[in-house]
Formats: sequence, structure tokens, C-alpha cells
Amino acid sequence: MSRVKIDNENYLKVEGKGAVEVETLSGIKSLKNILYVPEINGNIVSIGQLIEPGYSLFFLMMECVTLKTIKGLLLLTIKIMDKSFNVDWK
Repeated sequence: MSRVKIDNENYLKVEGKGAVEVETLSGIKSLKNILYVPEINGNIVSIGQLIEPGYSLFFLMMECVTLKTIKGLLLLTIKIMDKSFNVDWK
């Protein structure tokens, strides 16, 4: 497998890759090609992973991000915390 670079210039081993189903305001959505990195205490999803299948992201004054589908359905709104947009997926 590959590795991912983290902010302190170190690399962590990727031990798997797959799809993750997440609950949103408009129902269950599947995110594909999510990397499994056991040393990270959460999942990291890149902006590129969201825009490729047609989601739109809107950043407003660095305080929140809103994800919408092509059809304009609101999926979720996230507030920034410690320079990250953390989502508590159910």
C-alpha cells in the first residue's frame, strides 16, 4: 500500500482503501476510495474526493463549509475548529 504525508513532514502507512457510508441531512451517502490509516484518530477526506462525484463545497469566511449535491440538496454544514472541518459521522 501507499503512505500519506501529515503536517509535520512525517509519513503514515495506508493499510486499506474502500467505501464509507455516511449519514447526511438528505440520507445515506457513499464516499469511495477512502484511505484507512490506523495511526490517524479519524478519517481524512480530500476536497478532490468530494468534487469528482459531483458535490459542491462552499467555504464562507473560514467558519463553515456546506456540501451540496448537483441537485442542490443540502447534505451538511461544518464549522471550522483548529484549522480543520471535523465531522462526527453517525
